[in-house]
Amino acid sequence: MSTVSVEGLDGFVERVRRLGINHSEVAAELPLRLEYETIIDQELDPFSDQYFAQQVALYEEISRKKLNQEDGELHPVDITPLVGAPNPLGIVEVSHVSEHVRALAGMLSISHLGPNAKVLDMGAGHGLSSEVFAFSGCQVHAVDIDPMLSELSTKRSEARGLAITRSTLNFDDLGEISSDTYDAAFFFQSFHHCLRPWVLIAALKEKIVADGVIGFTGEPIQTQWWKHWGIRLDHESLFVARAHGWFESGWSHEFIRECFERNGLTLMFFSGGHGGGEIGIASSSQQRLDEIAKYAAMLGHHEVMPKGLEEVAPNRYLTQIGMAQQVHAVRTCEAHNGGYLCYGPYLRLKPGRYQVELTLTHDSEESSFVIFDLVTDSGTSEHFQERIDVPVGGAVRVQREFCISRETVDFEARIRVVGAGGWSCSLPKFRALS
Repeated sequence: MSTVSVEGLDGFVERVRRLGINHSEVAAELPLRLEYETIIDQELDPFSDQYFAQQVALYEEISRKKLNQEDGELHPVDITPLVGAPNPLGIVEVSHVSEHVRALAGMLSISHLGPNAKVLDMGAGHGLSSEVFAFSGCQVHAVDIDPMLSELSTKRSEARGLAITRSTLNFDDLGEISSDTYDAAFFFQSFHHCLRPWVLIAALKEKIVADGVIGFTGEPIQTQWWKHWGIRLDHESLFVARAHGWFESGWSHEFIRECFERNGLTLMFFSGGHGGGEIGIASSSQQRLDEIAKYAAMLGHHEVMPKGLEEVAPNRYLTQIGMAQQVHAVRTCEAHNGGYLCYGPYLRLKPGRYQVELTLTHDSEESSFVIFDLVTDSGTSEHFQERIDVPVGGAVRVQREFCISRETVDFEARIRVVGAGGWSCSLPKFRALS
């Protein structure tokens, strides 16, 4: 882990601009730990003006800019070569673009809209999401703050005969958008630029029909830095905040769910989102959500992160070896001499089908392996066991499904190192599948 001060971000930004965000020299500095002066009191009400002001102060310390999204959220890009490109991003990396399209199509399909559905594309950017929606038969009204990208999307849609209307607007000013009109409002990698999501949700509720939906995917839902929400401190977010002034926030599942509930909408999460994440679908109509859940399951998208199982606190896990430490993407426990690397978190689980996921890494040349098991009743009832070998210097993502036939109050996921150390693991994440 490299430590960088706010003053040192300029050097990091210069290296990224010169080498590229994925260059090996940049990767060698990761993960970054930022040293900053702003005080963030996470015991404050996360919806309060005081907490919001603290997060804005942190943004301004990192970006060295006053918060002004009118000029701080723009994309410095030459649109001329993009007008005739195969896609508005101008990207020819098939796996990259196809994953965007897959996630967008997944969100659109499980929303189960009717013919010629009217859709708001919020934070539409270059217009890829708008083109996917319009190609699928939607009447699209796209909203974005960037006038150059609005021009790009307008030129492309006119040339291709796509039903896309574009408005250059900030999320905070949707006055010109008709009320009680749209069947859905969608976000793709854009919701996190909103300053106060609970306020935007209230505005969007007025724009959609009574049983309309609000959906999102590709959004940074995590609790790595903040219990509820806050400015993201990963290296890419730090780069774009300092280089361009972008406001990059992230939230916990529980917090963003409450943002919807405060406005009378219920939020459900489904599998199959962008990059292995979730698709969020919200509506004020429970009947509509029940229909969506049924249709999503038929398409292979299962409900995940139901209310009450959004996040498991790290202090619910224990270890008999090594220590727990905070790293770039996950909280890990490191093993040195064998023994239990991680066990817990003593969950209460109802009967049903679940998924558990974790990442294991191995950096010792000495022979060893791990035993991964799932147990209840103080370890006497075993539900799953597997030996896992990882090549030296390698990492493996473990994702397994399991069933519980009766309610339990002490469910444990255990990772035990057999042999030498050099192992680390992310804390297991649980998701209810049914």
